Amino acid sequence: MNGEAATKRSTAMAANITVDKTENNRCFKNNLKIFIGFILLENKIYVV
Repeated sequence: MNGEAATKRSTAMAANITVDKTENNRCFKNNLKIFIGFILLENKIYVV
């Protein structure tokens, strides 16, 4: 009984960590795009 509950809990934790990683990666990529966009604007290089 206790072993089963512990297994479920650790599985849920692992799933949460995976979700956090993908969410962080998505945010990081978006921030990177914005950052590169600002650099391009600063240098007056317009990518159409």
